[in-house]
Amino acid sequence: MDNIGAFDFETHEWVHPVCCGLRWRVDGRMYEHFICDDMHNWGSRSQKVAEEALQSMAVMPEVKVWYAHIMGKFDGLFIQAAAHRLGWAMRAVIAGSNRVLEWTFTAPNGAKVVLRDSYALIDSPLAKAAVSFELQSRKLFERGDYKTSPRTWGAVRLRQGCIMDCQLVLELLDKAETLIVGWGGKVKLTFSSSALTIIRVHLQERGKSLPDLRNKTELNATARKAYYGARVEVLHLLPD
Repeated sequence: MDNIGAFDFETHEWVHPVCCGLRWRVDGRMYEHFICDDMHNWGSRSQKVAEEALQSMAVMPEVKVWYAHIMGKFDGLFIQAAAHRLGWAMRAVIAGSNRVLEWTFTAPNGAKVVLRDSYALIDSPLAKAAVSFELQSRKLFERGDYKTSPRTWGAVRLRQGCIMDCQLVLELLDKAETLIVGWGGKVKLTFSSSALTIIRVHLQERGKSLPDLRNKTELNATARKAYYGARVEVLHLLPD
């Protein structure tokens, strides 16, 4: 995947942004940017970390989408709060579990920033996904490192952690795209929607297509009654 970026926050007590790392790829070239709180006067610009991250994204329109793993329940919330403080317009795509899958932020000058959750595409913790998908990069720190507060870490260590997480997300998206495209599909917002593109392609090869059931009131009503906490799709017009 090209013209995409990744971002990652390190926080104190899970709610105060200590720093944010950005890593992005445009036309095959990699770039990175690191934003850190004042380590000698911690908390003096904590809110500014997220605001600077959002504003940095806004001046790079060539990056079409910014990803973070579990963005919808963690990293993206800091950007959302920053957008609110700055008076930006916001629009979100939300899953049934109240997880934000995609955020679109629009600045007063019209600049747009789109965030997506890579967890919606690969439903696995990043460290485990790195092993399962045999990514070249690995998590830089062991789990035990997080027993100490990021406030005690130096700027070099914070930067390495943020940028490594961003690199893993970009590699994970590349691997996912390779696999999905290999089956004839396209990368979409979620695993389910990406899988559906594969199904559509294979049906088209057989001269078939999924039926449009939007106007099939009775069948849709039956499907809704059969709903038990997972996505339900009716695939036949007249099932036995």
